[in-house]
Amino acid sequence: MKAVIAVIIIFAAAVACAAPGDAPTPRPTYTPYPTYTPAATATPRPTYTPYPNSAVASGDFTVAEVDGSTGWIFGAAADAYARGQEQFSNGEYEAAIASFKEAKRRLGKPSDVLESRIGVSYDALERYDIAIVHHSNAIAISDDAVNRVNRAISYFNNSQCDLAIIDAKGALGKEHTSGEGYSTDAEANFVLAWCYSVQGKYLQALQHADAGIAIANDYQYAEYYIAIMTGLRDGIRSELNR
Repeated sequence: MKAVIAVIIIFAAAVACAAPGDAPTPRPTYTPYPTYTPAATATPRPTYTPYPNSAVASGDFTVAEVDGSTGWIFGAAADAYARGQEQFSNGEYEAAIASFKEAKRRLGKPSDVLESRIGVSYDALERYDIAIVHHSNAIAISDDAVNRVNRAISYFNNSQCDLAIIDAKGALGKEHTSGEGYSTDAEANFVLAWCYSVQGKYLQALQHADAGIAIANDYQYAEYYIAIMTGLRDGIRSELNR
C-alpha cells in the first residue's frame, strides 16, 4: 500500500554584448540535464490523483492544511460513519460505501479514516483498483502504518507485488499500530512473505513469514488466520528444501 521523481531543469542563457558592427556572439548550445531512469526491476509508483469527489480534489482543502485532528468523525458525519461500520460488519459493502461517502460529505474536510474505510469496502468487493485510489487518498492525508498496510494489501490482491513490497516496507518503518487481533507489523510482514514467495524469493519470504506469525501470536490473531500463514510458511520451507 504502493513516488514519481520529477526532475526540474532550470537553465539561464546569457546574451553577450557586442560592439556595433561586430558579429553577434553565438548563443551557447543547451545541453539538458540527464534524465533520471528508474531501476529496471522497479515498477514506477502511479502518480497520486485524489478521488474526484474528495475534499482534497475539490480545492476546498489541501493536504498541507490537514492535521491529526482530521481522524475524528463528529456531528452528522458520525451517524453516517457508524451506519457504514454496521453495514460493513454485516457484509453490506455497497451500502457501507454509500454511508462512508455520506459521512465524508457531511464532515466537509479530508479524513483519512473515511478514505480508508471506503477503500477497505472496495477491497471486500474485490474492486482493488478503486480501493487503491482511496487508500492513496488516505496516505496523502496521513502517511501512517495503517494506511500503508491497507494499500499494500490492495496492491498484492491486484497482482502488483512490487508496489505492495514498497508500501509494506514503508509501514514497517513507521510507528507501529496494534490492538487485539491486529498489528501493522504483522500485516506488513505477511504481505512481504506472500509477495516474496510469489517472486520465488523464498529465503526472504520465510524470514517475513516467521516474523509475521510471531507478532500475530503476540497480538492474539484468530486461529484461522494463523493457520493460513503457517500453511504459507510450510510451503515456503518445502520450496527451500527442494
